[in-house]
Amino acid sequence: MGMFDNLRVLAPLPDPEYQERTFQTKSLECCLSDYTITVDGRLMLREVDWEATPEEEMPYYGTPEWEQGGIVRFVGSMREKSARDVMLDDFHGDLIFYTTVNAPDDAVFAINFGEGTTTPIQPVTVYYKARFTDGRLQWIRRIGEAEAYRSL
Repeated sequence: MGMFDNLRVLAPLPDPEYQERTFQTKSLECCLSDYTITVDGRLMLREVDWEATPEEEMPYYGTPEWEQGGIVRFVGSMREKSARDVMLDDFHGDLIFYTTVNAPDDAVFAINFGEGTTTPIQPVTVYYKARFTDGRLQWIRRIGEAEAYRSL
């Protein structure tokens, strides 16, 4: 499975019930960066400079887990040094983004009263395409999975 970027959408979505979600996209750099489509339809990147966290400030420092070594010594090893929002005024093209709804972590269950059982509702991925011309959002529309994969 490849990397992706995170995307917040402040411009109106066709489905308002998903407006507050953070989406994923593979249409940009795929470096786990954070992007936003602003209310006025511009694409913004949150550029972050990172620095090493001193050991004594790391979350597990001084705990038994720290003394055992392993992966816990990497948790929190980098911290944000500085960040700035950069408008991508030259972005031109289509941006595909998606989110999974009714996933098990949403705690949505179907109850079968006849059998007295509960089962998770199958997760559904919702896809959107946003078109930008010269750094400005032209439109956002919902698309199907087949169109999303053709565009990736």
